[in-house]
Amino acid sequence: MSSEPRRSADPLSRHLTIVDAAAAIRRGETTSLALTTACLEQIARRDSSINAFITVLGESARIEAESADRDLAAGHDRGPLHGIPISLKDLFDVRGPAQRLDQNHLEQRLDLVR
Repeated sequence: MSSEPRRSADPLSRHLTIVDAAAAIRRGETTSLALTTACLEQIARRDSSINAFITVLGESARIEAESADRDLAAGHDRGPLHGIPISLKDLFDVRGPAQRLDQNHLEQRLDLVR
């Protein structure tokens, strides 16, 4: 019998809260990469019918997840959300991808800097 923690092939095969997911990562039951991959697979399967995402940064998400897994394995836990995949509404400023704001949001933001 192995002393390795059992890892779920699909961490989203059961309902997980963020708290549950973070605890599962830290117990070694899943990884940030597995959780991120499962989320990206859900997006790929479902987004064409719900149109929730404009831009999906899958490769970047996987790279960040691998980095989080390495950090956690080395004992560097950066807090409760470390390793948890997230999505951001496209009106938040982020480095890299272009934003797509509707005209009303764009005018409001321009008014702030004038």
